[in-house]
Amino acid sequence: MSLEAKDDLEKLKALSAKPYKEQAIWFLNGYWNEIFKNDEKELENVYAWVKIHEEICPKKKKGCELNEFDAHRFLEMIGETLTVKDMRAFLRSVDIDFNKMVSLTEYLVSKYKVKWRELIHKPQDDAKAMEERKAAQDAVDLAQQRTDEATRAHKAAAERELIANHEKKEAIAKAKAAKEKEIESTKAEAEAKTAADASKKAFEESAAAAEEQKAALEKVLAEEKKYKDKLAKLERESKDTSLGQVKRMKAANMLAQSKSKPTLALQTAKVTLTASEKRAAKAAQKAKTAADKSAAAAQRAAEALQEAKNAREISEAAEKQAIESAKRAEDARKAAEEAVVAAQEAFAQAEAELKKLLAKPVGSGQGSRWWLQREFEDMKKYMPKSKLKKIMKQKKTGGCMSQDCRWWLK
Repeated sequence: MSLEAKDDLEKLKALSAKPYKEQAIWFLNGYWNEIFKNDEKELENVYAWVKIHEEICPKKKKGCELNEFDAHRFLEMIGETLTVKDMRAFLRSVDIDFNKMVSLTEYLVSKYKVKWRELIHKPQDDAKAMEERKAAQDAVDLAQQRTDEATRAHKAAAERELIANHEKKEAIAKAKAAKEKEIESTKAEAEAKTAADASKKAFEESAAAAEEQKAALEKVLAEEKKYKDKLAKLERESKDTSLGQVKRMKAANMLAQSKSKPTLALQTAKVTLTASEKRAAKAAQKAKTAADKSAAAAQRAAEALQEAKNAREISEAAEKQAIESAKRAEDARKAAEEAVVAAQEAFAQAEAELKKLLAKPVGSGQGSRWWLQREFEDMKKYMPKSKLKKIMKQKKTGGCMSQDCRWWLK
């Protein structure tokens, strides 16, 4: 593989326009034997510098060069702090293409004091090696993608399941409380029945009092008639000339006495009537009060029962929905667990591809191979092995796990 350009400076620009990672791999391939073959520390330095460039560059992994400010930040981060004056002098010394930017290639040329014209012509991977490396790289990229997706999905699913189970627990408790409240509302019905019974009794007592009042009134009217009839008779006898003087005088005296004082029976009847009227009025008021209380109790009971029934129906619907949501969340979490297992297997397959590649005779792409292996080890470091072990323990399917995945857990 070579750089396509008309002259060396254009080739340098083409190399400097590649992403940081590709610039680093070109440099490692070119100076593997001279600098990096037996120096793991320098290899790790280059790897770390690429990660720093990708972190501070606005274009991240797609970036290829830093401006003055970010270049200064880079030097500070690797312990090579310079004054502004020295920094600008440094930039002038490394900015080979004079674009006021510093590519990783320009920094490495300056750092390791190599000739840039020599670098751009250094041999790289041949076509076959590049194809093999691409296959291994694709496997690594796929493993990374599937792992990231599976990890995010599993975390989100586990959180959703936790929330759903909490909501399910609350919904069940609310439904239980609603049922208990509905049962409690039957007490209001019992109270309404008691009030209705009291109202009925009061009504019966009022009716009896009314009948008593009616009888007393009839008695008074009868006694008044007798009294008036007696007065009329005495009035006639006192004026009847056919009778003797003594009889007329006696009738006159009795008339006067009767007018001044009604008969005892009439007086008694009136007293009885007055008492019965009071009793009837009191009984009527008591019956009205009892009827009002009964009606209010019946309304309260009906409202309480309806409210409790509505609350129960709503809570039961919410309980059903919460149970279904919890089941869906559980299914999603199980699916996410399967995805985690699949991602682990993808990693194991990528490892196998990498081992095959590394087992072949070494050509001109030693730097490319080292970088691929280093990236894979970096990714492997963050794989959630403990989570996979926990999942497989829960599922109790260790015997059914693929050979690659069992190897990964060793």
